[in-house]
Amino acid sequence: MRCEKYILFILLLAILLPACGSNGGDSRADDDDSADNDSGDDDDSTHGDDDDSTHGDDDDSTHDDDDSTHDDDDSTHGDDDDSAHGDDDDSALPDWQLCGSAGGEPGQDGWTVSLNGSAGVFGDGDSTLNGGGGSLGISPSAWGLWADLGASSELSRDLEGGVLNPGSSFSLEFDNGWVEAGGEVGLRLESLADEVFRFSFSGGDSNYRVLDGAGNNQLSLPHSVDGLHLQWSLVSPTNYVLEVNDAQLHQGTLGGSGGAPVRLSVFNSAAGPGPQNHDLYINCLALLR
Repeated sequence: MRCEKYILFILLLAILLPACGSNGGDSRADDDDSADNDSGDDDDSTHGDDDDSTHGDDDDSTHDDDDSTHDDDDSTHGDDDDSAHGDDDDSALPDWQLCGSAGGEPGQDGWTVSLNGSAGVFGDGDSTLNGGGGSLGISPSAWGLWADLGASSELSRDLEGGVLNPGSSFSLEFDNGWVEAGGEVGLRLESLADEVFRFSFSGGDSNYRVLDGAGNNQLSLPHSVDGLHLQWSLVSPTNYVLEVNDAQLHQGTLGGSGGAPVRLSVFNSAAGPGPQNHDLYINCLALLR
């Protein structure tokens, strides 16, 4: 009986041992190195946290704290830029300007009038009529000056705001006609003591002249009856720059005592007989301080 039980036990083990072996193996065990474990936490995939991808947090993409041109940039549309469109820009608008008006007269517009001989001044002038007519001219409703041979006319005024200091400038539209020999048309700047600058054209010359600390010299600017836009700037206590039609023409030093300009005069000295061909026109005096 005992022997039979032992034999049955042996047979039972023979049946059970192969069954246990079929459930073993390493293909599904935990902590293996299969590819399924690569989808877990702390991996190097492109979807996990703290990675270097372009979708995760704290990355170097161009959407967070970037140097793009939309935040605090130096473009020309933002505030405090140097463009002509932003706030606080450096564009050069005049601090003061005066132009002639329809029906106006120089004396009514603040000019002091000085006449000698057969001469005169007028307002609301048409500068296209001088120099034989048909010239380009300057802005309409200009102030005009005429003077026959042996006569003179002059308009003068103190500069608005007083003495021109370095960094300041004035501009003026200037249109002369024909000038006879011995005649002269132009403008001059005066200090409290004397004349320090003159721009003019003299009959018989080919070009305009300046009179300053270097003497009376011709410029490279030829005579014209089409009108000029003049801008004169004091760049230091004794030095100036002259621009004509928005281009620098000349730079020089103040003449006379060298004092800072405080007064402007425009003159027609014996340019010649009328009507109109020998007139001088000016308009739109402006100051930038």
